[in-house]
Amino acid sequence: MRLHTVDYSAPAAAAELGPLSSPHLRSGGEGYPLSHDLKRVLRQVQERGRQAVLVAPRRGYSAVLRCPACEHTPGCPHCDVPLRFHQQSRSLACHQCGYRQGVPERCECCGERMWQARGPGTEWIAAEVCRLLEIPVLRYDRDHQDDLSHLYAGASGVVVGTSMLLSQPALPELALIGVTLADTWLNISDFRAGERYHRLLWQLAGWHPQRAPLLLVQTFQPGHPALRAVAEGRDVAEYGRSELPTRQALGYPPFTRLATLEVAARDPARASASAAAVAAALYAGGATQAEILGPAPSPVARVRGVYPYTLLLRARSDQRLSELLAVLNQPGLGRVRVDVSPRGMV
Repeated sequence: MRLHTVDYSAPAAAAELGPLSSPHLRSGGEGYPLSHDLKRVLRQVQERGRQAVLVAPRRGYSAVLRCPACEHTPGCPHCDVPLRFHQQSRSLACHQCGYRQGVPERCECCGERMWQARGPGTEWIAAEVCRLLEIPVLRYDRDHQDDLSHLYAGASGVVVGTSMLLSQPALPELALIGVTLADTWLNISDFRAGERYHRLLWQLAGWHPQRAPLLLVQTFQPGHPALRAVAEGRDVAEYGRSELPTRQALGYPPFTRLATLEVAARDPARASASAAAVAAALYAGGATQAEILGPAPSPVARVRGVYPYTLLLRARSDQRLSELLAVLNQPGLGRVRVDVSPRGMV
């Protein structure tokens, strides 16, 4: 495995890849979203007639559009999230509920006509590569899947996509895999984020069955244990074992059994009161403070017009978890959505 890390938090003072130039990185300026190291390697891919894959953290053009004058960001009218900018369709979309609208001519807060994109997605990364290279640049994500057949036939080119690319076979002449902003996989409220980040990097590193393409990771956290584990050749099972002491200290699986409880209402006060009632019923039924986290508003405070509140149950065994969940059968608690052993915490 050949792994190179581009440190966005502390750019190197000298070249790290032999003939490659050192990265000079600053958000929104030269070196972002493609570092100097990544640009130089992409040029080498073109010169040698090889292939590259760039993995972006999100689809669309940009995570948000922001007004440079007042910092306002257009948001979804149904969900408390910013709308994502899709340049190809010149639209703003909510990736929670699917709402779409055109790009407004002016900022609704201050009247400014200019917009500033932040948080590059697959469209933005592909546009940057198109400006850099003269070989085909294709996209592969949930919104847009280009025909990759000529690349599988051996033609030179670059594919920009999300982790959805891993559902496809590796390109035969793959020389480079670039992870454009790795920190996005870490910046989520889930105790398994590091493990999933490591698994993604490990899958990318072993994607091609014969070759060992260069894996170039652009990150603000080059010292993260998951990235270090990949650099040291520690596989998914070994990294998982290294996580066990932390999991045990914090009371997370495999040392406990988890269930998320969600109540929701169109009125935030009613949602909060319903969640508090569920917590009170659990405590009255014998639950301890160590077994209940919350209630708290969900990370996305409003989704499709409703306000979800979440509680997390942590039990020492399946039997104890069943005892806690049985409390929810009493009348008057209303509708509670239960997810046992949840795959996601957000």
